[in-house]
Amino acid sequence: MRKYNFGDCIPESIKVYNKLKEQGKDPKLVEGWVEVSEFPDLEPCREFLELYYPDTIKELDKNFYYDDYIRVLQHTWIVCDGKIIDKTKNQFDSYGGILVYYEKCRYWFRGNQKVLPIDAEIGAGEIYEDNLQIHFV
Repeated sequence: MRKYNFGDCIPESIKVYNKLKEQGKDPKLVEGWVEVSEFPDLEPCREFLELYYPDTIKELDKNFYYDDYIRVLQHTWIVCDGKIIDKTKNQFDSYGGILVYYEKCRYWFRGNQKVLPIDAEIGAGEIYEDNLQIHFV
């Protein structure tokens, strides 16, 4: 099994997205964060905390040594037919694996043309962000 590195998630997810589109499915490319269980020196992600846990941001702003926050890393994966398809999840094995997926936004692309990694990186697809969802592993 191939070991993926941080950053491989976008191009690999695009490959999965294109394959599912070819099969006539309706996949969505999801950007968000994954919560990890082992987190030496992992700083808080303010954008994540502002969206999901705004009270934690207030506590961090008051107390510089506050350490009771959820540790997350940015990630991209696919959702199709109500299931998460994450080809690159083993990139987080060194962090104890993924505990929870937190969505920021979903992309989908019109038509059946192949999607390129640059399309996802520049946000060329249709986007919706009002579906913040938490997916427990």
